Amino acid sequence: MRTMQSPRRIMTSVTIVALIAVLAACLPQTRRPTTSPPADQVAGVAGLAVGDTQSTGIGRYRKLLATDHGWAVWETADTDAVVCVAVKPSIGWRQPMPSEGGGLVAGAGGGFLVRTTAGTDASEPEFAFYGRQKYPKGGVSEIGGQIYNGPLPTDETENWDGRQGRFEITTGPYLDQYAKAKRETGEVDLSGLNWAVEAVERCAADAPPPPQVVPQPEDEDEGDRQEPDHDRL
Repeated sequence: MRTMQSPRRIMTSVTIVALIAVLAACLPQTRRPTTSPPADQVAGVAGLAVGDTQSTGIGRYRKLLATDHGWAVWETADTDAVVCVAVKPSIGWRQPMPSEGGGLVAGAGGGFLVRTTAGTDASEPEFAFYGRQKYPKGGVSEIGGQIYNGPLPTDETENWDGRQGRFEITTGPYLDQYAKAKRETGEVDLSGLNWAVEAVERCAADAPPPPQVVPQPEDEDEGDRQEPDHDRL
């Protein structure tokens, strides 16, 4: 025999359902974005989006120009020169930021860079591995089965795209001293290298002149100076 529910119990159940509906309506609704975020908001390095310029002092700046294939392309400058550099860190390591001016690169885990100075022959940029400290002191590397001791050649780089680069490098904090030098090893995926070379060449071709310093006025020549006429009133 079926048991009938009391009116009081039925009313209580209806009240609970109504309260749940009211609470659900009051909660903030999470909406999915209808469009993907702009590329320049997701392809940044260390808080900088593509196109951002960071001033690090008077006459010094670095600008993030592009990112792709794990590379970051920078325009760096000081009052001496504008240097363009593309950087790709070792596998599993984060992108470093190059120093302003000179395009010096240092970062934990090391990596690979393509660098050239605006106003020079941009068809032959420099190719090099970098380490934890700014100034390289020597090293050995292997790319595509070829072993290189010292500086890398510039006439074989088109064949390196997509290959793995292994390196052992010693770097130090001082340009002309070996003190506090450290040795480290790493491996870099060189996929996108040809894209990085083209990006560096475009950077060098489009780069503005370096920040200018207003020259000091020249002193007058001794013959041009006029002695004061003490006899005049």
